[in-house]
Amino acid sequence: MKLCVKEAYLTMVWFIDSFYCESKDNDLGALLGDLSPSTFLDCISADPAAWDIWNKIISKFDLKDREYKYVKEDELLKIIELFLNDFAGNCFELGIIYENLGLLSNNNFDSELLERWNKAIKKGKEKHSEHFYGLK
Repeated sequence: MKLCVKEAYLTMVWFIDSFYCESKDNDLGALLGDLSPSTFLDCISADPAAWDIWNKIISKFDLKDREYKYVKEDELLKIIELFLNDFAGNCFELGIIYENLGLLSNNNFDSELLERWNKAIKKGKEKHSEHFYGLK
């Protein structure tokens, strides 16, 4: 499966959101508030640095040789990990996210985690352009 850069970003947001909905964890909630692409109408995310860092991480992957800058699903797991390390650093407790990204990366997951990941991808692909009000 391939995702455009915006779809990949939204997949990450929805994946994190799925854990927040279960736990109501304050760190996950705060992170989602920073990452939300629809919090403000005049910028890409509540924290504009999030989109800048996302693109910086994306640029480390060789997407320029691809016709439309698509991210492959297996690359996305690493991109999310690198992004969270850079953007969130030690500001948030994200162990549950890192743990599950690792399980997905190592193909060591149960059907529930796979379903959660696939739902995040599906939501990330749905009307992604409507979430990015300020992106030109």
